[in-house]
Amino acid sequence: MYFNNSNFFNHGIMFHHFHNNKKYPKSIGSISGANLEKIIKYIGAKNIYSPKKFINNIKKKGLPKVCLTFDDGLKCQYDIVLPILKKYKIKAFFFIFTDHFSKNYKSLEVLRYFRDHYYKSINDFYDEFFEECKLNIKTNIKNFLLKNKKKIKKIKKISPYYSNEDIKFRIVRNELLSDKNYLRIMTKLFIKKKFKYKEFSQKLYMKKKDIIKIINDNHMVGLHSHTHDPKLEFWSKNKIFRDLRLNKKYLEKITKQKIISASYPFGIINNKIIKSLKDLNIEVSFKKNTYKKKINTLNSIPRVNHNYFNKIYK
Repeated sequence: MYFNNSNFFNHGIMFHHFHNNKKYPKSIGSISGANLEKIIKYIGAKNIYSPKKFINNIKKKGLPKVCLTFDDGLKCQYDIVLPILKKYKIKAFFFIFTDHFSKNYKSLEVLRYFRDHYYKSINDFYDEFFEECKLNIKTNIKNFLLKNKKKIKKIKKISPYYSNEDIKFRIVRNELLSDKNYLRIMTKLFIKKKFKYKEFSQKLYMKKKDIIKIINDNHMVGLHSHTHDPKLEFWSKNKIFRDLRLNKKYLEKITKQKIISASYPFGIINNKIIKSLKDLNIEVSFKKNTYKKKINTLNSIPRVNHNYFNKIYK
């Protein structure tokens, strides 16, 4: 029985990256199709609600249910996940950001691919990244991290699957570096490793025809911001609204459907983002994964990271 006293509330299971033995190499945080099947069997396919049924259940205040959610519109999801969902007759949410359709190559996923596949280990990347930071910015990185010691511990407690180095990198990227400095540092690393940035950007994401296929299979496509910027929470209310509105415009043009769902990029939730989604007539939105905050409102549905299920396939 999946539901128990600790998880008896409406929630989603959150997935991002998938790997196989062919096209998609294993990377930090990725999961195999076989392990996705184990999670489905553990929960029970009959207990996994389709997006429409899940939304209606919350509106009617029915007993807590679970749904599956997939973020970022990654091609690995299309190739690996869709056949599995079809096998078990499951419908899911796919939350997609859209800046790569506008040929904006500032993609975090491409940077992630570079980090995971062009270094012997993730710590090798972090060492080189922080060394470049020292050379390119005036701020003392060590002092900055010491000032954020409490924040690092707090993030680690909420997201134990992140290493301390993962968290330090995210804080430096999101709160210390400007976009311009971050991209300049990464570009220097690309040149060192002879990484063709723009070429890989087009290989990692679903095409428009893939998104149409998802819609035709009766899954639900939702917002995930246009730019997928990790600094979204610090933007002005108007800038956030414009970004989400552009995301909605792109997806509605592709799907020919009204978009009514969303997931908060990086799990970030604040009043500015909530207000923007409401103004865009978004009916349901998912926040940062947690089993602690049992909130069942349509604009604040918790999501559990798939890492929670490691115990069933390790």
